[in-house]
Amino acid sequence: MAGGSATMISEAKAWIGASLSGLVIALCSYTILYYVNPSLVNFNPLGIKIVEKILLSEQLIDQSNFKSGILANQYKAMDCKNLKEGDKDNFFITSYCKPLRSEFSSDGAFLCAVALNCWCPNNNKRDTSKTCSGSVEPWNPCLSFEGDYCDKTKSGSTPTVGTIAADISCFPFGSIIAINGKDYTVKDTGSAIKGKRIDIWSEGCKNLPMTGVANVTIKSK
Repeated sequence: MAGGSATMISEAKAWIGASLSGLVIALCSYTILYYVNPSLVNFNPLGIKIVEKILLSEQLIDQSNFKSGILANQYKAMDCKNLKEGDKDNFFITSYCKPLRSEFSSDGAFLCAVALNCWCPNNNKRDTSKTCSGSVEPWNPCLSFEGDYCDKTKSGSTPTVGTIAADISCFPFGSIIAINGKDYTVKDTGSAIKGKRIDIWSEGCKNLPMTGVANVTIKSK
């Protein structure tokens, strides 16, 4: 016969009975839920999406950092709507280009360069499973594509030397802006081209010129 007082034995029996009752209730609940909707009791493992980082060339990292640096963002936030013909002001100038596959060591780096400089083919669709890393503001590369690319500006024209991208809320397409005495025509724009920030089209991306702050003259708008 088990030792202990009758009171302790009664309490132990009560605890055991309550535990068994709870187990029966839990089992019944599980059975009911399983028949109602199995997905309520069958938990799938948590899937974590892995983003592949693409190794970039120093030049591409430098270009990205230059375009997204502190100074670039300061000028992008400056209002340009009050500027009129004949006005002169300082702008932050960057350059963009048509990347060539031969200039890059991998398809990934090439697709990063296209995404940085142009609208991606296929309605600007990007590969969100990959990131162009190593810069101030990482971005997603273009999806793989075939055919033409970087061949049309937002105004529908072909980019050439003398083409610039500007904030079209201040400078409509066709506006002429002089930079260091040379005239440029606004034919393009971009999501990061805002305020007093301008992109100049360059022939080829090899040894792409880094510019900076320059005094510009608004010749027509």
